[in-house]
Amino acid sequence: MKKVLLSITCVASVVSLYAQQVSLKQAPPVPESEEEARVYPQKRHHSFSKTEAVLYSEDFANGIPGNWENYCENDQGILLPNGSWEYRGPNSTPPNTTGSRGAQAGAGTPLQSPTAGNGFIIFDSDYLDDSGLPNNTGNGIAPAPHVGILITDTIDLSGHPFVELKFNASVRKLDSDFKLAISTDGGLTYTDTTELYPDLSANITVSRDAELVVNISAAAGNQSMVRLAFLFEGLNRGSYYWMMDDIEIRELPAHELRFTSAGNAPAHDIIYEAVGANHPKEGHISMQQIVPISFDCNVWNYGAQPQTDVRFMVEVFDSASTLVNTLTASTTVPVVAPGDTVDFTTFFTPSWIPNAPNDYTLVYTVVSDSTLNTAPRDSFNLFVTAEASDGYPNGERTGLDNAVFGNSLGTNALGDDGSGMAVQLDFSNPDDNSSQVEIWGFEIRYSTLTVDGGDIIFEVYDTAGFSFTNGFGAPALFSKQFNVATGSSGTVAFYDLTNGGNDPALLLDPDRYFFVVYFFSNSGANLIRVANDRTFASPDGRHAVMYNSDDSRFYSGYSNSRNFNHPWIRVYSENVLGIGLEEHFNRELALYPNPARDEVGYTLEEGGRYTLEISSLNGQVVHAEELVSNGNQKHTLNVDALARGVYLIKVYNETSSYSNKLIVE
Repeated sequence: MKKVLLSITCVASVVSLYAQQVSLKQAPPVPESEEEARVYPQKRHHSFSKTEAVLYSEDFANGIPGNWENYCENDQGILLPNGSWEYRGPNSTPPNTTGSRGAQAGAGTPLQSPTAGNGFIIFDSDYLDDSGLPNNTGNGIAPAPHVGILITDTIDLSGHPFVELKFNASVRKLDSDFKLAISTDGGLTYTDTTELYPDLSANITVSRDAELVVNISAAAGNQSMVRLAFLFEGLNRGSYYWMMDDIEIRELPAHELRFTSAGNAPAHDIIYEAVGANHPKEGHISMQQIVPISFDCNVWNYGAQPQTDVRFMVEVFDSASTLVNTLTASTTVPVVAPGDTVDFTTFFTPSWIPNAPNDYTLVYTVVSDSTLNTAPRDSFNLFVTAEASDGYPNGERTGLDNAVFGNSLGTNALGDDGSGMAVQLDFSNPDDNSSQVEIWGFEIRYSTLTVDGGDIIFEVYDTAGFSFTNGFGAPALFSKQFNVATGSSGTVAFYDLTNGGNDPALLLDPDRYFFVVYFFSNSGANLIRVANDRTFASPDGRHAVMYNSDDSRFYSGYSNSRNFNHPWIRVYSENVLGIGLEEHFNRELALYPNPARDEVGYTLEEGGRYTLEISSLNGQVVHAEELVSNGNQKHTLNVDALARGVYLIKVYNETSSYSNKLIVE
């Protein structure tokens, strides 16, 4: 049986460094800190029905069951006797207050599942590979490449054709995969294998309290001899871990629709300048440069029953939670069978042209006759900016990001000195009363991992002639050096290109341009890391590029990853004099999960005393409280008493204000 499992799941060859595409680069083995890990929670998939029958469960209160199989093999199928899944309990060694013990795995924070108090399990690949010792990679007690295999006892699911697997888990990967193999003949053969975290990239950690739900109906539904195999595949370098707890198999809800990726198409998308156009997806876009915007999605019937009259719409709310527009897809699908998907070629909206600057919230919703009150809703930010004199307080700025901190990237991955990032932005229309575009300043969102004291160089280039190997092919149109000043770490830092002058630093003919920031970290002593937004996939590989100074070439990103996608580099095309510096610091409150059902988490960058208010769409305050926060402290807020709907949550004091839209399911 072991050989059968390996033949199904193990990968014998290591992916090439350049992944067959010179514009893509594999993620380097640079561990993130826990501070960065918390901003990428695995999205929770809640079943809207509360009555699904639990058919099988295991909470590991008494360790790993004796009738489960638990072992570790190398890539040749040879047993590694010192490697296996481990139980972490209140009286075990190590106990359940310990997560990974590996030297490179991060802070070692344990799983925070609902029953973590009675124990959880872990495949600690990093510890097995290096025995917890720095610079000991490959010399541990069961080094990579290895496969950690954990197989349940036999489960009878006869009479239950529609079933899902639910468990709590936290994973972190380097050169590794996390898979589920299913047998329906009691473990003789495993004919179905699923990768559980297909979009997870190297060095990113799934949140410690994340829940994952997998529809296993096609493979295990109505079967009487089901066994599940959980497989951690540590390939060439292996490493990091898989923590898991509270496994359940339960019946599917009867009626549930979900947004889902389909092929190469993301679950949700936003399109500029009509469907199929190749405009940069600017999360911050100037009213001067506005273009028609449309939306699309892919929808999966996750439930056990057919869904009738399935339809898609996007609601646009302004910063006061007022509904500005409702864009409805022209096609209603009469019937969607269980397990079927309706893709973006059917579900797309007409175009919308914003007619005023605002901080908009885009709410994607899909409903059917049976899910009117349980529709999945996902929300995203869009900032349409204008001059401060036109009523937009933060000024006219353009950037690719939607103000969501997905991860950060910087000099320790791209090269200590001379590495950089570039964003391609569209300035196709001249400024008012001018034939050209005025450039006054720019801003960068630095991760809290940044160490103040490095230097950056800001440059502007024409897009013509760019290549990944030769760069921009012409001298810079503008170049200016700045210091990463004290207090920049963890903030959105603004840089005035005019040095306080009354004229723009640069006049550009209407066109698209590359705006580039090069990093100099004093040989690594002053780490520079820039926030990256993974909200919407870039439509082509040149709207954001990174320069690796170690390789002396540009790349468009990482293979099968959005870890370099839309960096927080924004350009100001108005006179910024007279705008308070604090107004240049984006105060979007990151909420997770959002939409939320029971509770929502958030983190305040600055410590202090705050007032928290939640308001309904008509402006009524439905909840208020006072709180004290340390810098970068995680807070949770119980929202299960709130009615379903869209709210504005605001956290503020005399010097700072954070806000965002909150959707309660």
